[in-house]
Amino acid sequence: MSSEESVYVQLGPRKWKLGGEYLKLMEPCNQCLEAEDVGLALRNQLDEKGYIYLKHVIPEDDVLKARATGKMASDFAKIELVYLVSVLEYIQNLNDTGLLEKPVFSSSYIDGILSRGCDVGCVPFMEGSNPITTHPAVSAIIENPKLYQIFTNIFHGVRPITFGYKWLRGMHQGGNTGCHMDRVYMNRGSSQLLTCWIP
Repeated sequence: MSSEESVYVQLGPRKWKLGGEYLKLMEPCNQCLEAEDVGLALRNQLDEKGYIYLKHVIPEDDVLKARATGKMASDFAKIELVYLVSVLEYIQNLNDTGLLEKPVFSSSYIDGILSRGCDVGCVPFMEGSNPITTHPAVSAIIENPKLYQIFTNIFHGVRPITFGYKWLRGMHQGGNTGCHMDRVYMNRGSSQLLTCWIP
């Protein structure tokens, strides 16, 4: 595909041109974290763009180091695993025990590559308060102190709280969660709600 060729994204029943009037790539705003008043910079970004997109907030070295440890270890139960490996191991365990009808991964689960036959219904439901969403390695990522500090800055120094119910998603190739607004599902009466997506 040439750089001149347009890219279209399927959202619901329609395809939208990426970079067109209605669908654009999000722009990172990590420079806000270097501002004199981080909270003000983040709030301004939120007001102006409607989102805050920060890259590499959770130290990548920590994630990679722990993931490498997971690859070399033969007994995963005895080591501290990172979010990604924990989730992949959880899915593989469901696959191994026969709770999933189709094979999920094309090779080792640590590679995280879904098999070609993995489509709608292949990746298990992992939302709620359950063994995977409450796993210490998953909590260490989704409730990371660096994330809490960012939200504390946004909320004028007030430390945020999270829901016990976590929306952990796995998506098959070519799939998406569909267009929706998180506030409809999560606001619980508060106008002070922000959601955080961690790929």
